[in-house]
This record gives sequence, C-alpha cells and structure tokens, in this order.
Amino acid sequence: TRLGDRSVRLSSIGLELVRGRATVLVDDVSSSGGTLRQAVQRLLAAGARSVDVAVTHSLLRPADERRLHAAGARRILCTDSCRPEGAVRLAALLASTLKDDFK
Repeated sequence: TRLGDRSVRLSSIGLELVRGRATVLVDDVSSSGGTLRQAVQRLLAAGARSVDVAVTHSLLRPADERRLHAAGARRILCTDSCRPEGAVRLAALLASTLKDDFK
C-alpha cells in the first residue's frame, strides 16, 4: 500500500506461497529501489529459492542496483524507456502495437 511519495507498506498476505519457488518482482517505476529491496528480503526470508526483479521504467543508479543485489536480487531487468542501456527494448514492441491498434 502506497502511503505517500516515499512511504510504502508491504503486505505479508500469501507470502507462504513462495517457499521453494523462483520468484519475479515486477514494478512499473522504481527510482531508488527501496521498496524492491524490502520485498526481495521478505521473499527470501519466506523461503523463495530466488528473486529476480523486472522494472518497466527504471531510474535506478548503479549504486541502487548494487544494493538490490546485496539484498539478494539475482537479476535486475529493465526496459530502455528511461535508460538506454535497459535490456528490454520497447521501440519495436510499441510500434507493432500502435500499428495494430490504429489500422
């Protein structure tokens, strides 16, 4: 639950379901990775086998990514919407979708 611009309360509902599983956290926007770090730590503490992170619009700096890895995130994937070095390229996907939608 978002409590403000920089305050989020994470829920523990269903956390027992991750025990022994590979998990993926998906976030639409991440600026510092603080909420993702907390979520990674909670998932691992609940017994997740691994935690990967996927972010659509990433503003994470290299230091933020290092902190996420230190918290236990195995992999961090982001699109190139905010950072040209993002692993997931959006241009072709968006162009194809728009072309189909505006026929």
